[in-house]
Amino acid sequence: MKAINTGTTTQVYLTEVGREGMFLFLSGNYSTHVTADTLEGIYVKATAIASSVGAWVRVYDGVLQAEWFGASPNTTTDSQPAFAAAYALLAAISGTTEGPIGRIEGKKGKYRLGSSLSFTLPVELFVPDYFEYTPTTLSAVIIGLAAPVGGRNTGYDIEIGGIRAINGNGAAPTGVNTSGCSGFEIRNAQFSRFKIGRIIAFTKYGFWGNQSNDIYSGQHCQDNTIWLGDMAVNGTGVYIESVSASLGAFQVNEVHVQNSFANWINFSAPAGDIKTNNNTLHFNAADADTGGGNIFINGGWNDFYFGYTDGTLTLRAGAVYNRVFGHNITFTDSSGNTTNEISDGQNGTVTLKRFKTGGIASLIRLESTESGAASAALLENYRNSSTPADNDKGVAHVWYMNDDAAAKRKVGEMRMDFPTVAAGNLNSRFAWDTVVGNVYGEKMVLWQGITLGSPAGGDKGAGTINISASYYVAGTKVLGAQATGWTAGTGTALKGIWAAYAGQTHTGAYVQATIQALDDNCKNTSQRVKAIEDALRTHGLIN
Repeated sequence: MKAINTGTTTQVYLTEVGREGMFLFLSGNYSTHVTADTLEGIYVKATAIASSVGAWVRVYDGVLQAEWFGASPNTTTDSQPAFAAAYALLAAISGTTEGPIGRIEGKKGKYRLGSSLSFTLPVELFVPDYFEYTPTTLSAVIIGLAAPVGGRNTGYDIEIGGIRAINGNGAAPTGVNTSGCSGFEIRNAQFSRFKIGRIIAFTKYGFWGNQSNDIYSGQHCQDNTIWLGDMAVNGTGVYIESVSASLGAFQVNEVHVQNSFANWINFSAPAGDIKTNNNTLHFNAADADTGGGNIFINGGWNDFYFGYTDGTLTLRAGAVYNRVFGHNITFTDSSGNTTNEISDGQNGTVTLKRFKTGGIASLIRLESTESGAASAALLENYRNSSTPADNDKGVAHVWYMNDDAAAKRKVGEMRMDFPTVAAGNLNSRFAWDTVVGNVYGEKMVLWQGITLGSPAGGDKGAGTINISASYYVAGTKVLGAQATGWTAGTGTALKGIWAAYAGQTHTGAYVQATIQALDDNCKNTSQRVKAIEDALRTHGLIN
């Protein structure tokens, strides 16, 4: 076609296998296009005509086919140069200042990559089947190879059926090779979409959110949608790292993982990374790892959703304000704070759930509209201990407040304790703790009876109240400790009818009836005093 006389022929159909298509010879200055199209997929220089005068131009719909540049989905031909050449052409001739520079497509079949396929400007790429990566270092596909030109990093639309490391992990990995190869690496992208069906057998990372600034300052991955299918037999299935919110961070992304399994580690980030933030990460399954650990959570203000997990989820030091939702989660909290929240759909929330308001209105309202007479069990507390023992302290509601030194202080507790836990003799009691004079302690217990303070003898049985000091009414002491030192009176007690002695007038002469009446009233009064003493003694007020 190059040697055809363009003076007589201006239309040619190229029949070369894989590069078939209609070409037109068009007049004009195509020198930039011809120079950029190194593998002659779209622009071909005529042998006898300068490219500044005209060139052969492929008739196409705007989508570049990788085969036109020499790609071949046969698992043997290195197709990296073809995809790279198609991208380089788009980068050279695109006048777009925002969004993708163009679209490149592959056909069904497996394309061999003998080196990294890298992009700096946003591009659309569709490969329905696999890229097979042969090197043992670097990454198969790199998004944001260099700092974006003019800050241009929006509009990537990448869809690849799968990426496999041909010389990677041939069996279950036994570690992460930090000098090894990775599958899909994002250094810089925003407002873009990435969808990778499977990433398999890479010795370092399957997916790598590389915001470490290890190549250039400002390796941002932000505001993207990332869909990952199976992440299997990699050193780490999904690895995300950030250096700072301003210089380089993986933040405000939506990440979906179908299943991460048989990796040394399924999901991780560098220890101490607290800059990965405000992402939503959804794992349909995080299946069994091969020994390095299942999930390691760093960063802050991220939401994690796990449909299924097989292994331990670890909150690392520095992780803050992350929310984790899953089912039957086994976790270790090494974060050193209580701001992270884990909610288990099968077993309930397993870490502190925080509600905060700047006002004084109710934060939680539990309401039942059931009209029956039965009580509404709106709140259930369950101490699900596998090894219950007598005198266990059960479920408690605890109160805190700040003192005038701005120190958080525990100021009260209401709890249910268990004096005995035998199935045939279960006992429970309520206990209340408060702070008095800067001393925190138990102040009241409700069991068979009520005990106030720490009285001798403890609980005295059903219907009793045992106090350690006194009873007061309107500030006046009406009942105190038992008065001791009394000797019990003897004789007959009068508990029947008794009238107070009104007294009488005595004469100078002896009158027997008068003396007898005085004696009878003295006896009655003595016996009444005896009855009162007996009553006081019976009620324990004196001894």
